[in-house]
Amino acid sequence: MPNLYPPAVPPTWVVPQPLLVRNRQSPSTLVSSITYSFNPFTRDFQIDGQGDVPLTDAGAAAVVWAAKAVTTQRGEHVIYSRSFGTDIRRCMRAGSHSATENALIAEMRRAIGRDQRITDLTNFQFAWTSTTLEVAYRVVLADGRSKQTFIRIPLH
Repeated sequence: MPNLYPPAVPPTWVVPQPLLVRNRQSPSTLVSSITYSFNPFTRDFQIDGQGDVPLTDAGAAAVVWAAKAVTTQRGEHVIYSRSFGTDIRRCMRAGSHSATENALIAEMRRAIGRDQRITDLTNFQFAWTSTTLEVAYRVVLADGRSKQTFIRIPLH
């Protein structure tokens, strides 16, 4: 039966010792082997014919995370820290096409630099149209795999 009377001494709140110790983990243990499939174009989880969300591997999840990091305007959303994302607006004001491309490459690499699952972004290709800038790039994962993907940046 619970005690209905207040304690004679106020309770003391103590943080257990294991919570205060920070353990460094290797990149292979940082990622759970169970990752749900996400569609970045619809911004929702993928659903199969039976209404379930299929599982995917950690490498595909890292590629989706990289695409999210390079397409999110830094400081735009309250839910992310001010250091998450790419400063796309500043890059687009860099001047010429080559200066804009160099600024985007540097910013995109900086955006994924903290993630231990991703080694680098390489093989950048730029296609300028009157309304969009398409940037194709290859995500190189820490385990050696890589995947080619692209983003579209509206110019107006």
